[in-house]
Amino acid sequence: MFDARSSLARKNPLGAIRAFQLAFSPEDASVRLHLKIVAAWKDPRSVGELRDAAGGWPNIDFTEDELSDADTLRLFASADCLVSLHRAEGFGLPLAEAMLAGLPVIATDWSGNVDFTRGASYEVPCSFVPTKDSSGRYDGTGQSWAEPDVAVAASHMRRLRDDPVERKTIARRGQQRIRELCASLPGESIAPFLTALPAAAEANQP
Repeated sequence: MFDARSSLARKNPLGAIRAFQLAFSPEDASVRLHLKIVAAWKDPRSVGELRDAAGGWPNIDFTEDELSDADTLRLFASADCLVSLHRAEGFGLPLAEAMLAGLPVIATDWSGNVDFTRGASYEVPCSFVPTKDSSGRYDGTGQSWAEPDVAVAASHMRRLRDDPVERKTIARRGQQRIRELCASLPGESIAPFLTALPAAAEANQP
């Protein structure tokens, strides 16, 4: 789940594709990687590269439709996890929303999201590399960002598929973490989202 207006190099959906391809085979019908792209028109070249990378894998698919908040919650309800192998992140709202809805997340252990994902998710270690963004959104001169370990991410994907007890434990821990975070915020700031949440949370109840 990513927005092409935010730099695909930063969001790094290609990392998720590579991890999935390390973890599984194209013939494995028990798993599916679904990439939700917002504003694909903004960076058609990078989106084309993603589609090329996924070519020949029937268990990798894409959606470019705009989603309402209710649609997003339904998408969460249909999924088993959310993967974010980002190189940098501000807060990580999709991660927080997924965790609150009862989804376990696989996420780079770096940037703004670590305030709530560390210890409550499948953490992916990273190294640091010079910032390179072909979209030109980030200059990157003298800067670096994370390069998540796709082999570890692939291992997490297999564990999540094969160990339902651990999956439910991580999901429950993440949900509790976000509930605690929400409890510390002014009620009016989260009320609109919470009123729409019960159906998704019920569907993903650990």
